[in-house]
Amino acid sequence: MTAYLFDIASLLGRWLHLVTGIAWIGASFYFVWLDNSLLPPRRRELIDAGVGGEVWAVHGGGFYNAQKYRIAPAGLPESLHWFYWEAYSTWLSGFFLLCLLYFGQAEVYLIDPSVVALSKPAPPGRRNGLTTTRPLASVPTGPATDTAESQARLRSARRSM
Repeated sequence: MTAYLFDIASLLGRWLHLVTGIAWIGASFYFVWLDNSLLPPRRRELIDAGVGGEVWAVHGGGFYNAQKYRIAPAGLPESLHWFYWEAYSTWLSGFFLLCLLYFGQAEVYLIDPSVVALSKPAPPGRRNGLTTTRPLASVPTGPATDTAESQARLRSARRSM
């Protein structure tokens, strides 16, 4: 049952990460296009208000006039939209996947007992440089030390640390 729940959480996390990543990249592309398409304002009142560029666009039958100010205007509207949830959601869903797949299931993706016998929390710590003492992380235990071939692989893995 636990493996089934891990698979469902992994599937949902991957789809969430994909969709939010697409939204983040799409918003970034939109603002790159917007900045590259800005034209200097023609009306004097826009120039006096601090508008550095504007662009007119049409989408879905509606007309839009986007204006970019050189500096923040004196008064901002009550309903100001910030484009940050796309980035936050992508980062949070990626961190969720990191924890679920690599920290929660280290024995599936990171630990190979035929190379070296490690406890579950050891691989992420070793990968991130958190393990500083070799004897604690490389104590031979379990079936990996039973045969001469396994012991040779263990010695080779210790030399490469």
